[in-house]
Amino acid sequence: MSKQDLKRHWDIMKKTFCIDGNFSETNAEHEDFNLVLQLVQQHGAGQLIIDLALDAIWHELRQRIVPEFWQHFKTYNNQKQDKDEETSEGSVEVMSLVASAVSELYDGAVSFLPLIHRCEMLCDNSGAKYEECVQGGLMEHFKLHLRATLHSQMHPSFTYLLHKFYSAAFKVFYHAEVGNQEEADDSTDEAIQCGGCDAATDACHCQAITNTFCQVNRQLLELDLLERLAGDIISSLLLAVINQHVTATCRDSYDQSRINQLEKWVENVVVGWLEMVYCGGRGQLQTAETEIQNMVSNNLNHTYMSALYHTYTTTRIEQLFNIVIEYPESQPALDDIRECLDRTHLRDRLVESLRSAIQTRLLHPGVNTTDVLHAYISAIKALRVLDPKGVLLELVSEPVRQYLRGREDTVRYIVTSLTDESCSELSEELLVAAPLVLDDSQSEDDNMDNWETWTPDPVHAHSSFLRVLTSCGHTYLPWF
Repeated sequence: MSKQDLKRHWDIMKKTFCIDGNFSETNAEHEDFNLVLQLVQQHGAGQLIIDLALDAIWHELRQRIVPEFWQHFKTYNNQKQDKDEETSEGSVEVMSLVASAVSELYDGAVSFLPLIHRCEMLCDNSGAKYEECVQGGLMEHFKLHLRATLHSQMHPSFTYLLHKFYSAAFKVFYHAEVGNQEEADDSTDEAIQCGGCDAATDACHCQAITNTFCQVNRQLLELDLLERLAGDIISSLLLAVINQHVTATCRDSYDQSRINQLEKWVENVVVGWLEMVYCGGRGQLQTAETEIQNMVSNNLNHTYMSALYHTYTTTRIEQLFNIVIEYPESQPALDDIRECLDRTHLRDRLVESLRSAIQTRLLHPGVNTTDVLHAYISAIKALRVLDPKGVLLELVSEPVRQYLRGREDTVRYIVTSLTDESCSELSEELLVAAPLVLDDSQSEDDNMDNWETWTPDPVHAHSSFLRVLTSCGHTYLPWF
């Protein structure tokens, strides 16, 4: 074969696989591709061609596609960030900026698909191989290189802008889910400003924001970039709104059970938002891929419901002193706390917080002994609801007992309460020790009758509490 024929064959192979870095004809039709494959096999150049073609693709990603994507964000300076935070137009501009950058990245990545397909056919027909870092073929290999190249050149302002992008979209979504109803309930005059996009109602661009948002998510999802670039931001927005909603719902409200209502709210908001992100619209989860359905379900149960229980419990722990004082009106809140404690493992924090609140707000000379004793009575009753075994009561009540021993009028007031009918509450509580005082034979019989359902004391049980339980063979309230 002459040198001229070899050069012509090489030019054909080089053009077909863009080895020279000219990707302008990547999508052009190659009617003689079978002939090209024959030429490659004839010269035994399959491995050489695949190596050079992939090197050309990686070089194009590093030198053009990814830098052009990040260039959109390099134009964004600190002064512009401050300006955007003050105006609703800034959010729209950021939405447009992110959408343009992602669209350009998507088009650039998609333009490689025909070449990748040719490389796959070359591997199948010539036995050429490439370094398979991930399962799924050459397309997954390409996506891996794209992700790695993006992260290696990431611009510092990107996270801020992407957070602003998703925050604006989430505000529109949340307003559509919850805000409209709240406005209908709270407002009497016609709104002049949209609660979703902060624009005038006659110039609302919520739908445009939603459309742009769904387009960006679809493109990032196809490139396997959505979870890696925006996953933390998507989650943080949900966790923040869960925290805000739980705090607002539980503010100074102890007489109603809230946990079931909050669970339904979280399920509605979380599923709705994740449907918008991963499925492109509300009600699309049932028709989504199984992988997405499982991901949404796992995130709902393991991340966001856990966040709900943790936030609810910590919020109630901060309010626990007031909840205890207001017992029995606060029984619904105590029932919710008891349910959540088993899921959050915050018992130690509850004990520490309540002991601190009692020490600060109750155990000082400015509080009458009467008030201390009545608060102690409420604590006994309330903590029985949280922990029927009495472990929490023992741990929390120890400082109160020590304080009451040091008050000179404690015994006098207790004696007066036992003899004065007007002080019936304390008298009843002192005598109520009766339901808890069992003789040895009764205790043993109960234990024998219920041996199949017996459970050990919680690990939080204090050694002093064990002594209380076993002292004199009785179980009694730890007064003094």
